[in-house]
Amino acid sequence: MNRDDEPTDRNEPENDRRPARRRRDDDDDRRVPKKSSTGMIIGIVAGVFLAMVLVCGGLIAVLLPAVSKVRDAAARAKSQNNMKQIGLAQHNFHDTVGGFVGPNAVDPTTKEVYAGHSWRVGLLPYIEQDSLYRGIDLSQPWDSPRNAQFTGAVVPAYRDPTDANQPTTATPYRVFVGGGALFNADGKPVPMSTVSDGLSNTIMIMEAFDTVPWAKPQELTYSPTTALPKFGSATAYRGGFSVMMADGSVRFMRNGVSDATMRKLIEKADGQLIGEGEW
Repeated sequence: MNRDDEPTDRNEPENDRRPARRRRDDDDDRRVPKKSSTGMIIGIVAGVFLAMVLVCGGLIAVLLPAVSKVRDAAARAKSQNNMKQIGLAQHNFHDTVGGFVGPNAVDPTTKEVYAGHSWRVGLLPYIEQDSLYRGIDLSQPWDSPRNAQFTGAVVPAYRDPTDANQPTTATPYRVFVGGGALFNADGKPVPMSTVSDGLSNTIMIMEAFDTVPWAKPQELTYSPTTALPKFGSATAYRGGFSVMMADGSVRFMRNGVSDATMRKLIEKADGQLIGEGEW
């Protein structure tokens, strides 16, 4: 037998093979149609998104107070570090001149008082700003055209760290003047020996609500019979304010401290000391 004569299927005769039956329109379609997955996917995505929004909203509500506390603590620490640096400068100035400087600049060599400049200008050489100090002409006002390029500089130690704006010359660090406060209106250096209430019981520098350009000789005028100014930086959100005592230590005072307590701390020789529960 030739190969061409062999049957195509050795197990099934050719006559028994039948063509596949074509499906007719009246046949029952017993297959279950597939459901559309688009709507299901959209529903799942929407549900997941909503859950994420709810979860994130809850987390934000929980985390915001914690973040605010951390931010407050960091700003307070920075401000207190600034005040400590200023306090160290005041003590170094005292060692050189024989007194603390305020409210005006004092030349550490000649001891001449310059009413046209703030005490902060006089401390520049003691806070690593000697080149800036040497550029200022003390014989001209702080805001004169000659001095503007120097007094318009931003001094990190004088800047309020709670201010979220761009670096500025405004400072909250100010001193009390007159009325028995540490500094007198004549601007002459104040020796430690005149602080009979004790350096640790007398305020030297405040965080004031109203800021001023650091070179401007505008401080807090004090009188035992007039209202006290606002305390704490205008941009502060910390629930209180810091004060630097004449011994160089810095303390944080909560809002609500009594005027009587503040006056005891402001006046340097009133003979009234602060009790343990008054701070």
